Amino acid sequence: MKCANCGHEMKASEKYCIKCGLPAFDTVSEVKKQPNAGETSADLDLGHVESKRESIGGKPPSGKIKETVSSYWQFIRENLNAPLARAQKSGPLDFVYGYITIGFISLLLALGGYIKISLWTSGWTDFFGYRTPFFETFFTVLFYGIIGFLAAAGIVFAVLKAMFGSNVSFHSVLGRFGSLLTVPLAISVLFFFFSFTGVDFILGFITLLFLCIIQAAIILTFYSFVTLTTAKIDSFYGIVAIYGIFAILIGLTADTFFRYFMFSF
Repeated sequence: MKCANCGHEMKASEKYCIKCGLPAFDTVSEVKKQPNAGETSADLDLGHVESKRESIGGKPPSGKIKETVSSYWQFIRENLNAPLARAQKSGPLDFVYGYITIGFISLLLALGGYIKISLWTSGWTDFFGYRTPFFETFFTVLFYGIIGFLAAAGIVFAVLKAMFGSNVSFHSVLGRFGSLLTVPLAISVLFFFFSFTGVDFILGFITLLFLCIIQAAIILTFYSFVTLTTAKIDSFYGIVAIYGIFAILIGLTADTFFRYFMFSF
């Protein structure tokens, strides 16, 4: 069986084309069909071409959305079941799912952080007041959350390239980091729901657990790639470089970081 998009020869057990990432059920079999009465070989070839066109771009938008949601949900379940094992597989669409996961985590943190600040400053009686500006708080946390996660993947990528001479791509790093972020995604869901309770002890525990697992995801992502290099530099100094860059970035954005993130969480 060949990929309908790029023509790469695929195995029957493969779910995606390893060359272009097209799902296997969008491919077209190369088995030749005998012409029926009134049909010519040219008619069959034309129909084969049309079937390829339909398989590549003929699906309605709703079908593509449903397919993407289903694939992403499978990605989440596989990662929650075995995060390290699934991250090592590095599927062709993992970097896309990484972007989506980062977006969801940042959204949940922004909503939960705003709710927590509102309850802390106003109390339940004035929850819907205007003491805490929604747009400023929500979009600031959302924006810096997305930038922070992408920066984490970017710093790991930069250290791997600059210090260890790895030929890894940014999307490969993001895909593996995104796989390991599925557990923090689940924890961010808990943070969002418990933010309505205003119980600082529970929220503090959830926040600490979230931050620890994020650090673990960064380190594991780095080590999973650095072990494939032949550089003579000890990988420990790669970790030092990663967190040294983080310290510089936090220092440059200290006002925003402590005003929104530390106060929210």
